[in-house]
Amino acid sequence: MTPTTTFEFRQQLQARRKMQFPRQLITAFFLITAFSAGGAVRTGDDKRSPSPDFHYQSFSEADIQAVMQKPLTLSDCIRIALTRNIALRISQGDYNRAKALHAGSYGRFLPVLSVEGFKTNEAVEADTSSSDTLQPVVRFTETNFGNQARIFGRAQLYMPSGATIQFTTDLFRDAQFPLNVSRTKKNNRTYSVSLTQPLLRGAGPTVARSSFLGTGYDQQIEEKSLFNRKLETVFAVKRAYYVALQQRELIKVNQSALLRDSTLVEASKALIVARQATRRDVLSAEIRFAEDKAAFLASQSDFEFALDNLKEVMGLPIDMPVALDSMGLSYTPVTLDEPDLVRQALANNPLIHSAEIAISQNRLQRRVAKNTLLPQLDLVAAYSSKLETDLLTNRDLSRTGGWEARLNLSYPFLNREAGAKAEAAEIAVLQQQDRLLSLQRETMIEVRDIVRGVYSAAAQLDAIKRGIDVAQEKLDFANTMFNLGRASNFDITDAQESLLKAQNQYLRKLVDYHTQLALLESLIGRPIKP
Repeated sequence: MTPTTTFEFRQQLQARRKMQFPRQLITAFFLITAFSAGGAVRTGDDKRSPSPDFHYQSFSEADIQAVMQKPLTLSDCIRIALTRNIALRISQGDYNRAKALHAGSYGRFLPVLSVEGFKTNEAVEADTSSSDTLQPVVRFTETNFGNQARIFGRAQLYMPSGATIQFTTDLFRDAQFPLNVSRTKKNNRTYSVSLTQPLLRGAGPTVARSSFLGTGYDQQIEEKSLFNRKLETVFAVKRAYYVALQQRELIKVNQSALLRDSTLVEASKALIVARQATRRDVLSAEIRFAEDKAAFLASQSDFEFALDNLKEVMGLPIDMPVALDSMGLSYTPVTLDEPDLVRQALANNPLIHSAEIAISQNRLQRRVAKNTLLPQLDLVAAYSSKLETDLLTNRDLSRTGGWEARLNLSYPFLNREAGAKAEAAEIAVLQQQDRLLSLQRETMIEVRDIVRGVYSAAAQLDAIKRGIDVAQEKLDFANTMFNLGRASNFDITDAQESLLKAQNQYLRKLVDYHTQLALLESLIGRPIKP
């Protein structure tokens, strides 16, 4: 081994320091670029418009178990459905899945680190036979043995500008010749850095970030779909709850009718004894009683069916017994500002928000598709340095390094597939804009129709209520005249039929009134206040 002088040792130490400095610089550069890329990604998330505040809160499982021990109010049913409704849970899963995919897309701008290595063993045979014609031919074969081992690491970083930075360095390198006889043992001081920046195709932050921008739009659309599903669930619960209350009230109405029919049958039989009525009067009363009993039994079956529908919407077991709160349907007139309701529906409706986000998503796809039509022009800048030191002799074996810069240009002619995709993306933007316009017009028509329907239902409720009062007055008068022997039971049954018909109409119209208001609430995303 050759002794190393102080001067040579200083030179080697300075060379190693020079090699370490670029490594530290490159490491810092990677960290700064990674954090800046992450910051650029998060800035794009701020484009999402928040959904309006939802005015209902879901129940916990413990709350559901507690509230099921008492009659359910409308609010209880809504809060149970927001926790248990199956369709809503599916929409929540779709949103969570889109959110996870969007979060995973941030990894595009994180460094990709990899380590590779190899080890080779070789045996090379060389013919060293004598070629001198004056001497006898003597054949010799020399075999050289050796082995090499190398481990190198690679780090790659994709930047929001579309550039790709790659750093490669040796972590370990060893070479021995011949086999098991160490002649050289090389120490690693090798690295290379390259930067590839697209100038046309693939260039720019929009194209470079298209992958996670696209997943961000998907997440926003699923978020709006989830909010719309919540509004639809609330509407479905209200409609089912109102129908159940209607059927429960119909049971009471039909039960009252049965009581009146029973009284009329007994009264008719008494009049026959007194010879003030005929058998025909008794038969008419019994026919009326049979018809009302059939209606009563049907209303009981309809009520059970309505409860099953309500449990289906809430997500409760169908065979679970439930009881509804004693509070029945009531009528409270409301004043509706049609222009303001249309404005709220256009501003708050999540379906319209989804259509607007879809337009932005289609525009992004159009821009990416058009970018693929551009020539591929890349600027490549690279720096590499290699310093190998023999640790056994403590001297430098080789030292190389330098910069390299070049432009790579390529253009695929007659790329019809890319052109067709760009054309399709342009058409998709126009189609989505028309879908948004159509949805806005449909929403306006629906809100205006609901407003007219609410006012019409309110007017009909007033008229039907007046009809109920008149029918009740007619029934009371018929009963009085029948008791005085001045009217037949036909007058009573006729008055009872009018009263029962009016009461049924009133309940149906009352449910329609509340259902229209609930539908209007689902369109504007807010409750309607009287």
